[in-house]
Amino acid sequence: MGAPDEKKKWVPDNYSKADLPALLELTRQNYGAVDWADPGYCEWQYEKSPAGEAVVRVAREPHSRRVVGQYLVMPIWMQVDGRKTLATLSLNTLTDAEYRGRGIFTGLAELVYQDCASRAITFTYGFPNQNSYHGLMNKLRFQDLGNVPLLVYPLKWGALAKHSGKFGWLSPLAGLAGGVIAPARRVLRGKVAGDGFRIREIREFDTRFDAFWERARNRYATLVTRDSAYLNWRFIRIPIRKYTVLAAENDSGILGYLVWRRTELHGVDTGLIVDFFVDGSEAGDPAGMALAKRAIEWSESAGTAMVGTLSLTHTREFALLKRAGLWALPPKLAPRAIALGVRAHREDLANLKPIFEMRNWYVTMGDFDAV
Repeated sequence: MGAPDEKKKWVPDNYSKADLPALLELTRQNYGAVDWADPGYCEWQYEKSPAGEAVVRVAREPHSRRVVGQYLVMPIWMQVDGRKTLATLSLNTLTDAEYRGRGIFTGLAELVYQDCASRAITFTYGFPNQNSYHGLMNKLRFQDLGNVPLLVYPLKWGALAKHSGKFGWLSPLAGLAGGVIAPARRVLRGKVAGDGFRIREIREFDTRFDAFWERARNRYATLVTRDSAYLNWRFIRIPIRKYTVLAAENDSGILGYLVWRRTELHGVDTGLIVDFFVDGSEAGDPAGMALAKRAIEWSESAGTAMVGTLSLTHTREFALLKRAGLWALPPKLAPRAIALGVRAHREDLANLKPIFEMRNWYVTMGDFDAV
């Protein structure tokens, strides 16, 4: 094997906001018109998180100083074992096609994680795709906690059966479902209950959601801090995407909320339950059921082919979604595995133990940036 092409050498460097236009152009060249090729979206994501600005390193050509790669993690306030903890979410990994295989991914990542440790960031989590899984788990010492189940509620069976991807497994059921299963499930789903609580669409998470968070935050050992600052940033202030937020409440306050979005999931027109969280009171279950049923009805009214979401099997919300009629796809039938990986930067902290077991986590689609 000959020496590497001199033109393909690179050097690591600190990120500057002046680099953003070049990174946006590099993103468009390598990934097309994705959300993170939009300047407003990147400003929101990199600079306006309630937990602080993104930690970024870039790779440059030595002489031209052209940016040829980036590694980035976004700060997120988490709760771990009852304590507010600063963590980061790994996202938007980018290497120019001409420079792949030259160590940019792992080289920049190690520098970023050194920066995280120096800033008292305790751990990083991520949901790697098939391209980054090997690098995160085998080279960057992430621990694979397992896969997050995908739940679906088919609405247009014929459209799903015709889809050429993994959802083609529905084909044998299409005729039966159209005539028998779908109407029966609508009857079994029943009407949205509302005794003792109200459901309404909201356009802002107000201070009542802070009180709700304080009541509900200890239901799981490891989860994103879902206070009003985070929820408004993540679902209300976000450019490009449009989310619809439903809240269930009674005279005592908020009982739960659900975030819905219509988009394509692996080419299928889908009503996504992006985030879903209820409190631990006696009224939490019926309120959560009502929210889930409303999301199904909205998806059906919008003409989508199915409802989809992610939820962990040990959670109360998973049980509510199942009761509302969603199915957990067997791993072999899911379009792709959604793995959760974690790397600690402060291994000396005893209270980090809950982050290394999936049964301690609460995870939804809203906990990463893809939807």
